[in-house]
Amino acid sequence: MGLAWTLKHHPDRYEAVHAWHVQLRAEQAVDTGPHDTRLWVQLARDRQAFVPALSIFEQVRPLWVAGLRAGL
Repeated sequence: MGLAWTLKHHPDRYEAVHAWHVQLRAEQAVDTGPHDTRLWVQLARDRQAFVPALSIFEQVRPLWVAGLRAGL
């Protein structure tokens, strides 16, 4: 959600915010199972991963589903 919001409101900062998310999650000591957000951050590496939509909730849905399926 944070990355979608950044893309909508501060697109010029997307790469920096994404890099911050990557760095923050790289510091996780252990895999947190279904709550591990590293996969979603990886899926959102390319800003094109967000489908244009009316709301950021609609934009993140395809990534959320892809992350859930990949984590099975």
